[in-house]
Amino acid sequence: MDIKGKSVLILGGWGLVGFAIARRIIVENPSRMIIASLQEWEAKEAVENLSKEFPDFPKENLIPWWGNIFLREEWKDQNKIELLKNPEIRKILIDDILEELNDDILKSQSLYQLISKYKPSIIIDSINTATGIAYQNIYSVGREVKKAIKSKNLENIIEQTERLLATLYIPQLIRHVQILYKSMEEAKTQLYIKIGTSGTGGMGLNIPYTHSEEKPSRVLLSKSSVAGAHTLLLFLLARTPNAPITKEIKPTAAIAWKKIGFGEIKKGGKPVELLDHNPDFAIEMAPLNLCDVVKDIQKSCIHLAKEKNVQIISSVPEYPCAVFGDYGRIRQLVMIIADNAIKFSPENGTVKIVLEEKPDGYELSIEDNGKGISEQDLPYVFERFYKTKSPENKNGTGLGLAIAKEIALRHGARLFAQSNEKSNKTVFTAIFKKCPQNLLEGN
Repeated sequence: MDIKGKSVLILGGWGLVGFAIARRIIVENPSRMIIASLQEWEAKEAVENLSKEFPDFPKENLIPWWGNIFLREEWKDQNKIELLKNPEIRKILIDDILEELNDDILKSQSLYQLISKYKPSIIIDSINTATGIAYQNIYSVGREVKKAIKSKNLENIIEQTERLLATLYIPQLIRHVQILYKSMEEAKTQLYIKIGTSGTGGMGLNIPYTHSEEKPSRVLLSKSSVAGAHTLLLFLLARTPNAPITKEIKPTAAIAWKKIGFGEIKKGGKPVELLDHNPDFAIEMAPLNLCDVVKDIQKSCIHLAKEKNVQIISSVPEYPCAVFGDYGRIRQLVMIIADNAIKFSPENGTVKIVLEEKPDGYELSIEDNGKGISEQDLPYVFERFYKTKSPENKNGTGLGLAIAKEIALRHGARLFAQSNEKSNKTVFTAIFKKCPQNLLEGN
């Protein structure tokens, strides 16, 4: 097909594939190119880069457009997760997916408005539609529905059920293809090319590949399922009388970089905070149960405690205490403090390890009945190489509590010490942020 003088819309034009296509299309001299992307800065950056690379192409004919093509025009710049928190909007989103397609639903959609406004002769769609739909994660939404039913809270049951309806994969996909077809039909679009996906890179059900998984998760297999369904719907679109010529290209096993360079790193359109990181002090974050850490530490300290006949008493809730963190590092933190507690306890002393749920997180405290820490020493106990002058500390390096503090900081936890020489009592307390229980269940 001759591209010269034609209007071309590239969906996902900022991405790796979309931008490469834009660079190839522009040399064919289309009348104009609309570069569509999710974020405003993405669309404008793509247009700016094209203008610099192809200065002879009229800049006014490079048009940036941004927004979520799966939402209504009025909500295209908003996060769907946030929209679902509003009961009225939630009901509209459900109707947009599940009701018969009518003019009100059709003409309210951002994809319809985009195509109707620019009436492109050619649409090249490099948006990963299967990812956009499958990563809404119906499994986690389903777990919330089950929890709501178990709670017997009617208001919560209604909300979570509506969220589930708004997350259904196939109805969303069907509605998207219907809107796409109707929009292109009205705009008299001549050619639609879809850059598709296999969803799993074309690998098997138990073969390690990308995504840091030993085998594809249910969510990733959902992506493959949606991608397969999408292909069949596009096959039907291609056979539809008066529809544009429809072709799908489905590359597999392709992993690449969009660009290699320096500059600000963004995620979801927002700058990613950069932190100095020691590669020898790696943190691998995952959901974990703090109760398991306490039980593990109690077993590990038995031999140390026996040498001084120190009794270790632990208390944990009967339910899981879910936090997000590195099990090995959190265990290291607790072990450092427990080891100190035993070391500074007198013969026949007692060390208490207590885990409790508080409104602001899970509070883990380790208490010993040693001689305590002086008021002069207490403010400095977490500093590197700082050592008290007690005989018990003569072989210490002064690094243990500094490392514990660093681990706490890396986990967004608070770690502090309280001590009183008169009462012979020292308590170290760490407060960890909670994470949803369902993440622990799925780990």
